[in-house]
Amino acid sequence: MIKKTVLTAGLVFAVVSAGLFIWVLWPGERVELRQLVPADSLAVVSFKLERSNEGLRDLIKNLHLGPGRRFLLPTEVAVAVVANQEIGYIILFESNRAAKLIRLLRPWAGKWIGRPYAIFKNVVIVSDNGKLIKRVRMGDWEWKTGNGQGSIFVDNRDEKLTQVVRSFEKGSSFSLFPAVESVEEIEGNFHIGKRGEIKGILTFRLRKRSEGGEVKKDILFLGQLIRRFCKTKSLNFVEELRMGDGYVDLNFEVQGLKEALKNKNR
Repeated sequence: MIKKTVLTAGLVFAVVSAGLFIWVLWPGERVELRQLVPADSLAVVSFKLERSNEGLRDLIKNLHLGPGRRFLLPTEVAVAVVANQEIGYIILFESNRAAKLIRLLRPWAGKWIGRPYAIFKNVVIVSDNGKLIKRVRMGDWEWKTGNGQGSIFVDNRDEKLTQVVRSFEKGSSFSLFPAVESVEEIEGNFHIGKRGEIKGILTFRLRKRSEGGEVKKDILFLGQLIRRFCKTKSLNFVEELRMGDGYVDLNFEVQGLKEALKNKNR
């Protein structure tokens, strides 16, 4: 009798476990991340985790993630920076598996995530401020960047970027970006190469064509800061600038990421 009860319980457990596993794997209703990005975002960076990308696979391998974390890796990530009274961020993870698992484990998910969060269909939304999550609504944010693996957009049409930079400079001993008022938008894209290097381009759209020279000087200065920071992480930053009619292009490459991750995890 006891043996039969144990077998029945085991069978029920196996069926339930198999059902839950299939439910987690089964594709759900999908919503694109751009539809959830707040319309007044100052900056948005998105990145698609394309498993077919050889360089990305190597980088993930060198992170030494456990089977559980690899199973829950998102297909796309977007980070939106919002600057109103104060600066905050919203991170959007497109992961049907993670969204379903968090719903299932909701009583414990809060402690695991460690920040305010919400689930919307196949998207996990995390922020440093619960009030920002409440502002996430279905819409159609204008995705201004190309179709690369990663994309970047910074909006200065209403001079929010200018305000943020000037606020930073008040507490600093140097001017970070003196000609920021001349920039209307920054847009670009990037991708991960076969060797794990990050290659991309940023285009600085100008309010006036005559202001390209000053913006170029500032970008060169910012490039020097980035290069110095990369050296502290055993990375190499290479850039090339080109001025056009009403814009300045910054072509960049970050080298040595694969080797840096290997050395860090030794």
